[in-house]
Formats: sequence, C-alpha cells, structure tokens
Amino acid sequence: VTLAAVDEGILLLTRFQSPDPMDWFFGQRALDVSLYDDYGRLLDPNQGAAAPVRSGGDQIGGAGLTVVPTRTVALFSGPVAFDRNGNATLSIDIPDFNGELRLMAVAWSDTAIGAASQPLTVRDPVPAELILPRFMSPGDEAQATLTIDNVEGEAGDYVAVFSSEGPVSFDTPRNGAAMEPGERRDAGVGVSAADIGIARLTMDVVGPDIEVGSTYPIQVRSAFMPQARYSRMALAADENWTPDPALLADFNPGDAELQVSFSAIPMDAAAIYENLSRYPFGCTEQQTSRALPLLYAGDMAALAGLDPDAEIRQRVRETVEVILNRQGSDGAIGQWRMGDRYADAWLGAYAVDFLARADSAGYDVPDAALERAYTVLGHVARGDFYRAGGYDTDLRRGPWQRDTQQRLNDRSQAYAFYVLARAGQVDVGRLRYFHDNRIDEIDSPLARAHVGAALAMVGDQARSQNAFDLAEAVLGYSNPGDYYQTPRRDLAGVLALAAEAGDRDRVQRLGDRVATELPVIDDLTTQEMAFLLLAANALTEDGDDIEIALEGAATVRTEDRSYALSPAELAAGATFANVADNPVWLTSVARGTPAEAPEPESSLLSARKTIWHTDGTPADLSNITQGDRLIISIEIDNPEQRRAPLIIADLLPAGFEIEAIIQPAEAGVNGVYGWLGRIDTARLQEARDDRYVAAAEVYGRRSERYAYSVRAVTPGRFALPGAVVEDMYRTDVFARTEAGEVVIRDR
Repeated sequence: VTLAAVDEGILLLTRFQSPDPMDWFFGQRALDVSLYDDYGRLLDPNQGAAAPVRSGGDQIGGAGLTVVPTRTVALFSGPVAFDRNGNATLSIDIPDFNGELRLMAVAWSDTAIGAASQPLTVRDPVPAELILPRFMSPGDEAQATLTIDNVEGEAGDYVAVFSSEGPVSFDTPRNGAAMEPGERRDAGVGVSAADIGIARLTMDVVGPDIEVGSTYPIQVRSAFMPQARYSRMALAADENWTPDPALLADFNPGDAELQVSFSAIPMDAAAIYENLSRYPFGCTEQQTSRALPLLYAGDMAALAGLDPDAEIRQRVRETVEVILNRQGSDGAIGQWRMGDRYADAWLGAYAVDFLARADSAGYDVPDAALERAYTVLGHVARGDFYRAGGYDTDLRRGPWQRDTQQRLNDRSQAYAFYVLARAGQVDVGRLRYFHDNRIDEIDSPLARAHVGAALAMVGDQARSQNAFDLAEAVLGYSNPGDYYQTPRRDLAGVLALAAEAGDRDRVQRLGDRVATELPVIDDLTTQEMAFLLLAANALTEDGDDIEIALEGAATVRTEDRSYALSPAELAAGATFANVADNPVWLTSVARGTPAEAPEPESSLLSARKTIWHTDGTPADLSNITQGDRLIISIEIDNPEQRRAPLIIADLLPAGFEIEAIIQPAEAGVNGVYGWLGRIDTARLQEARDDRYVAAAEVYGRRSERYAYSVRAVTPGRFALPGAVVEDMYRTDVFARTEAGEVVIRDR
C-alpha cells in the first residue's frame, strides 16, 4: 500500500483526480480515432512544435528564490507491505500546517487492487498564521498580516510574540488582544529588511491553556541585477599587491565578494571560468558553454572553488540531463525546449559534441540518444538539410539578416563532420569530397578547422594540414549575422582543434596571439569564454611557475591560484606577494548587487517600462491600494539592422505577485487589453515568484512589447527595480530602465 497526503488547495488548482486503479485497468476505453485524409498523411507528428510554456518553469535560467515563507504539503509514504493480519501502519510527518489534506491510498497484491481517498483537516485548536510577502529587498518595509482564529480556545487574551534571526526584523515584539470563542482577528505587523540573506522569523501565540508556534523563512534579495568590476595587472617577481578596501563599498555586503586569481599568462582561466559559471541564463548554447570546459579543464573549475570530485561532476551531470530533456524523438535538440525548432544545425552539433565528450568522460549518456543525434547530424553532413527538420536550417531573409544561407550550411556541415569523426561514424569519402570542393569557399576559420580536425582523426594528415593552414589564413573573419561567432572565439577554437590534431607548432604560434589579445573578461561572450578555456587547456605555458604568499584574511580556493575575500576580510586587510622568480598576471573581480539603484542605461538598445491600471490609465506608484491589479508593459526598440536574441528580466517589487502573462490575443483590437496596442510573442516567457523573464527575438529597427499582470498583495514601501534587457551573445547590447519605489496602502 502507498499513502499520499497532499494539500487540497494544490489539488484543486491542478484539478488532480485521486488515483483510481480500478478505472485505469478496467474502465471503458475511449474509441480510437483513425486518420484517412491524404493531407493528414503528409504531416509528420514528430515535427510539430511543443506547446508553448506560458508561465512557470525555469528553462530560461537565472537566479530564483532560495526559500519562500509559504508552505506546501505533498507527502508520500512509498510502498509499505501488509502484515500477516492484513494491516499496514504508515506514519507521515506533517509539517507546521493549517488546512485540509487529501489522503489517497492505493493497495495491491498479486490478485487484487484497491484505492480510497478522504479529506483530513489539520489545524491547531487556535490556528495562527503570519502572512508575509514572498521575499523582500534591502530597505523594504512591509506590513505582514497576523491572523488568529479562536476555533476551539477559551475566551481570554491571545498574544503573538515575534522574534527574528537574520536580515529581517519586526517593528514591534508583540501583538495581542482579548478574543471570544469563535472570534477571528486580523492585525498588521510591520517588518523591515536590512541586508541580503535569508531570515528566520518566529511567531509564538500564547493564550488561555494554549501555546502554538510557527517559523517562516524569508529571503532578502537585491532589487537590482548583479554587477562586476574587473581589473588585470602584471605582478613582477617579489612585488606585492594590497586590494583597496573600497573595492566592495558600492555593493550590498550580503553578497559582495572580491575574487583574486593569478596566472602565468594574461588568459586567467580561473577568472574566465568564474565569470562563465555565473552567467545566469540557460539556452542550449549557454548550458553547453558552461559545462564543456569542465570535461577537460577540471583544474580550471577548481580554481573557481568547485570540488573536482563532486561539484564539477554534478554540474556536468545536470547539463547532460537538461540537454537530453530538450532532445526530440527525431534526435534534434531544441534551443529552449524539445521541439521548439529555434536551434540551428550548428548549435545542434555543438550540443551533441558536448554529449559525446561527456559520454567518453564516463557520464551517463544513453546510447540511443546519441545515435538519434548522430543520425540527424549525418543528414546535415551530407547536405540533406530537409531531413534535419528538427533544426532551423533555413535562413529567413530580411534587411536585418546579416548572414547567408551558404555560410550557415558550411559551418553546420563542417561541425557535423567533426562530431561524426570523433564518434567514428563519418563518411570519409564525403568528408574528403567536402574538403576538396568547399574548403576554399568556406569563410569561417572555425569551420575550416573543424574539417581539418575531422581529417586528422581519419588519418588524412595532408588534407588536415591544408585545412588548418587555410583556417589560420582567414583568422579575423567576422560574421555579424552569426550569433555565436566572433574573431576571438574562432582564434581560440582553431587553437584548441589544432591541439587535438597534434599540431603543437600551430598551438604555440596561436597561443601567443590568444593570450595577448584578451580584453576585459566582462566583454567576453559565453562562446568566447568556453573556447578560451579549451585553448588554455591546450597551452603548456600556463604551468606551475606561480607562487603566491598571502598575508591577512582570505578564503583560499586553490593554493597560489585563486582567492576570495568577503567585505569583512577585505576590510581586515590582505596582501598578496609574488615570490616566484617570474612575473605573473593578477586578475581581480569585485562582484555583487548594487547597494544603490543603478542609473538607466542604453547601449545599442532601448527599453521602456510602464505600469498601468487595467483600464489603461497610468498607475500612481506612490498610491497603490492592496488588491489593485496592474499591467506592466516592457517596450523594446532595436535600432540596428539585425535580429537581436534578447533576454528580458524584470524583477518584481516585494509587494507584487504575478497573476498572468498577457497574450497577443488579449491585446488585439477586440482584446480586453486592446488599449496596450500590439503585444508580441516571445520565444519563452516565465512568471516566477520574484520576476518576469522572457527570451525573445527583436528584428531590425522595430519595436516590440511584452506585458504581464500583477496584483498588489502586501502593504508597505518597496524598491521598484528597473527592467533589464540584454543580448545573449553580444555584451555591448544592453538596456536598463529607471528604478524607483512603490507604496502599497492597506485596503
């Protein structure tokens, strides 16, 4: 027998029906439907796009809340055997909860099945609840609601006593009043937030012959997105460096950190990986870029403070699972979810390349999944793009399109040949034919290097060397229409592929260029960081000739390589000395969330955030009433003649909760929100506890608008964050709207 105990409120929201094995095994089946029309036979059901996810989920990635003060109850016993008398005893540990549970039991044996369900009311004799906002931000002041319901208690004084641990505090330590049997009382309780962190709030209610207590975790998260400041310098032999104590002064102390790392070359692998690992969003390219270097550069990840035997393997394992969950039955891998057809064949090859390398490194990647992926890449390598329908193989024309169909085909085929060659499944004749007939016409140096590495794997060294020579000859090539391509990415990629092909002279020659042409790390794309880490893994110059002496307080992540300083450690003072006989490169990164609201900013992109009442009148944010329903719209202008893949992140003020994402039909001519004007369809939109996040493509020289509805649920004074819009693959395309404040009055 199994027993489940689930909050009835959750089951009603999801319309969950209690398990009924009798109906499942013996119920009348619905009639099958057969399709006889010829048009239906032309449609491949496996090629259809999956239904859009309108809210919830975490496919886009990005930080979320660690805890929320509300509790959900969904308990399951697991199978428990009956004893000889036909009885079974099951115990369920019910947490602090007042409400109704639905008990659902399912029993079975070799010859019988059965099920039963019934409600169970769970409550204290005098239920007491503290209704809090889901989160707070530093400086917020909220009015929580204290509810005491004297269901079975005697008449008398009932006093709620409050205490807190962490960055949230109560304005008053107690709240009490006389209550009669059956009386319910609601009262406001002021709470305020100080610094970043997780607080634990405690409420004890004492009355005649009764005492009940409850605890509530609540997170204080910044109202502003994280920022970082980088600096790099050479530290000569016997030279000291002491970080300025003011480096973290502009950040919230609760999440501020100074990372200091050392490298024998300007390409500091520790700083690069730390930046890459913190990138918050997670399309298939970004997921792959974060995890791919871990397969070959575990030491680099360890420099960022990861345990090589636990955390690194866990990160790779999670990425494998995410990418496999995006693979359709045809073998193609989606950009955000299975079957979305937003990924092109090059990105598919990139993801399969990672999966194959992970499989070789001992991670659990099902053979069937790899074989399906190889089958699709086989179609790509042969140029049969029409058979790779799960990928977006056609380049949509338009004045904003800077790429060409031939360039897309060339780089996709070249990468497919390389991945298939690593798997031992490449058609050698086709690979040689592709080299002989296309290599001179291919524009991309990385694509030429992919062909060269594939030829090296099949033993054709002459063609391989020719392909690498031609790749090196066109380094510096730029294709603004290719999301992932940059000259720096190609340089690092050619170096890594040359190392894989055993061309050490080329590795040494290109290594000098890679190390000296590196910009500020914050300007690197995820592709550049991933390929630079692979290049650093191939360079022998980054050896063990580093010896650092530390005086003062710092957290050692990797001896002589990487250190982290909290604001307290930085204030206490720390000095780093290069005691080696050679100079080293020092990279310092000050990270955290701003203590003050950042100014609005616009770089090759503009954004406007507007908050409305549901009738289309602008909302007065200094005079919102609890219960008001509002519409938040975000309008984006792309001034460039190109297609911009954007991430939109709009953090909520603590007093708001998202109700729904506005769909285009609701803002049409006859829609309920017609006054908004045109609402565009994003590739993916998510409504979370503390933010709205969307992935969208904005085409050249046009505006697009996205909107969602919120409700003011908690009275108080809260920071109103500005919306942030950024290009996923170009760090210079960015916009941030103005921050402010919202005041919600008690209704």
